[in-house]
Amino acid sequence: AHTTAGEHQPTGGKIRARNEELINSIKFSDDQNARITSDKIVGEELLKYVTTNFSLYKLFSDSKEFREDFSSMMFGVVKDLINKGLGNQSISVQNKGFQPFI
Repeated sequence: AHTTAGEHQPTGGKIRARNEELINSIKFSDDQNARITSDKIVGEELLKYVTTNFSLYKLFSDSKEFREDFSSMMFGVVKDLINKGLGNQSISVQNKGFQPFI
C-alpha cells in the first residue's frame, strides 16, 4: 500500500491480529456483536490518527451523527469485503488521505 509522509502504517502483526478479530466476529457472531467489535476497533484505530488527522478525529468525537455514519460505513465496507472472501488480503480504503486499519 502507498503511504505518504505523516500517515500511520501499523506493523503487520498488529494488522493481522485486528483483522482476525474482526473477521472472526463477522463470521461467527450475530450482526449486533460483530458491530460492537467493529465499532471498538474503528474507534481505537481512529484514535491512532489524532496527531496527523486531528480535524477528522474531532468530527468523529464531537458529532454523534458523523460517528454513527462513519462507523456504519466502515462496518458495511469491512463486512462486504470479508463476505466476498477478501478478509485474508491486505486492503486499503482511502478517504482524503485517511487509511483505516483494514
